[in-house]
Amino acid sequence: ISGTTYTQGAGNCTLTAKWTANAVNYTVRHWKMNLSGSGYTEDTASRQTLTANADSTVTLANLKKTFTGFTYKEGKVGNTVKTTATVLPDGSLVIDLYYTRNQYTVTVNKGTGISSVTGGGTYYYGASVTVNATVSTGYTWKNWTGSSTSTNQQYTFTMGAANVTLTANATVNSYTLTVNPNGGSWNSTTSNSSFTLAYGGTKTIANPTRTGYTFAGWTVSGSGSLSGTTYTQGAGNCTLTAK
Repeated sequence: ISGTTYTQGAGNCTLTAKWTANAVNYTVRHWKMNLSGSGYTEDTASRQTLTANADSTVTLANLKKTFTGFTYKEGKVGNTVKTTATVLPDGSLVIDLYYTRNQYTVTVNKGTGISSVTGGGTYYYGASVTVNATVSTGYTWKNWTGSSTSTNQQYTFTMGAANVTLTANATVNSYTLTVNPNGGSWNSTTSNSSFTLAYGGTKTIANPTRTGYTFAGWTVSGSGSLSGTTYTQGAGNCTLTAK
């Protein structure tokens, strides 16, 4: 055969066509699980138009992408889950790849001066998380420390692609203790004496003296308590007045 001209030889002959596959396009779409954990939405920015020879085989898992906070699940052609697909000569092949949304853990700890915390648990990547803390009596809110830091007692953040550990912290309050000898002498003075004590702190209060009188105890005015000669600071200023 020469060009399109066949010349018969001295015997039977068969002409068999030979074909070279054309390069054609096919489409790959990437679908991410919704924040609710139900259903998927296409990430249109990641849609791909790829090229391969007609009738060739492509492996779906080789087409997957890496998305922060997501894990490749499976690939489909139409409604059928497949691991491979055949490139169609007319370029109509569409491959859909699906990705599940990862879940991560939020651990919330109580630091000094914190009575309770809320917001710990398991969340999907991208979820809004709110943690909160209840401050104990005698303390003032300070901050959250750990995976991140915030001075907001009720702290809201977006769940990232890693577990989170947070600790709520508070600082102990200080108050004024006033000791009033009330006409007597205490600690070598007849004047009032003032001290700064942290909540829950203690101080030894010796008995006062007064010529011609017998000490009958202390009157406690404010937040604090006295047991024998040991005073314990409460959540407020306090005055001890000699009787």
